[in-house]
Amino acid sequence: SERGEIIIPHINDIKTLAASQGKTGASFGAEFKRAFGQIGQFTAIYGVIQRIPETISNMTTQVINVDDAITNLRMATSISNEEALNLMSTYSKLGDELKATSVDVAASATEWLKQGKSIQEAQNLAKDSIVLSKIGGLSSEESTKTITAAMKSYNMAESEVMGFVDKISAIDLVSATDVGGLSQAFNEVAANAKNAGVEAEKLLSYAAVIGETSQEGMASVGTSLNAIFSRMGNIKLSRLKDYETGEDLSNVETVLRGVGIQLRDSQVQFREFDDVLDDTASKWSNFSSVQQRAVASA
Repeated sequence: SERGEIIIPHINDIKTLAASQGKTGASFGAEFKRAFGQIGQFTAIYGVIQRIPETISNMTTQVINVDDAITNLRMATSISNEEALNLMSTYSKLGDELKATSVDVAASATEWLKQGKSIQEAQNLAKDSIVLSKIGGLSSEESTKTITAAMKSYNMAESEVMGFVDKISAIDLVSATDVGGLSQAFNEVAANAKNAGVEAEKLLSYAAVIGETSQEGMASVGTSLNAIFSRMGNIKLSRLKDYETGEDLSNVETVLRGVGIQLRDSQVQFREFDDVLDDTASKWSNFSSVQQRAVASA
């Protein structure tokens, strides 16, 4: 109206107008269908227009992320911008294959390049890292950290990494722990565990069972295992005092020997610690409650 009001005509007025223009019957229905179709189109277009700022913002963020990834690649390798772009193209294809972004693949590859790996080695290890991250819901940085701990602590070759990923995944499937938690525990203790003679698969198994039984956080489980392995390491080195707690360790071997658990194969050679734990497990149910407490403390 002239006052700016919106006037909705009565249906009979619409029919009268339609009749005057020869648009009744089937043609009248067709006109309505066309009109409402246009409304739908306009509404859809308006929705797209509304989303344009958000879309532009997302595109800008993606461009910045890719640009940062290229810069990090160049800094890690001293390659040219063109070579970095070619690498990003490769990482994009690898990302499509692994359902990951090229930026995630590039971030993982860059971390491996910083560790002195060749471009091809970094690409292969980045693939392993992304697989682990997808299995465990980890970031690419977290999965790279776990694989790094495995490789450095256990002198693991590049070709053995996927076997490690398979092990951690298998334990996740049969235990109440998950890949993320197992990775946390593993990262805390891997180096000390290897020094104690405990292999990666057994270490992951220890962490899973302790986590299930204690319901403690897996980082705490890793810290606890670390303390145990450090304790045994001190005993092996004849450091009979725990430098963190000040506790006297001189009686540990005596306590264990008293219930038939030997720490040494000979006077000068200690047994691998997983063998000591297996030995303890096989005898545990035969110990009295007093003996169990003494062994647990030792």
